[in-house]
Amino acid sequence: MSKRTIGYIVYYVLFALFAIYGTVKHWPMQIFVAIILLVEILCCVGTDGTMSNLSYYTRSPTVASEAPPPKRDISSLPFVSSLLILLPPILYFVIYTVVWCLL
Repeated sequence: MSKRTIGYIVYYVLFALFAIYGTVKHWPMQIFVAIILLVEILCCVGTDGTMSNLSYYTRSPTVASEAPPPKRDISSLPFVSSLLILLPPILYFVIYTVVWCLL
């Protein structure tokens, strides 16, 4: 089993324990999970180094010998990994909505 798989398992178990404990203690979990989801979306989307590219293109045009900064490899966080990271908060909102509608 790879380190990434173990990391996903630990993440899913911790998220489930946090959600169950928060529900039992009657915490307003929607706010916590929404913040977690927002942070995870920003972390998954913000991997292309746009700030470094922006600083390169705003420099003075007299420096022509510098090569552009290397692009980050997007394969370090592929679509499937991003989806697996975002899945627990999304599932929490879906399950919470379904249970809320059934009550």
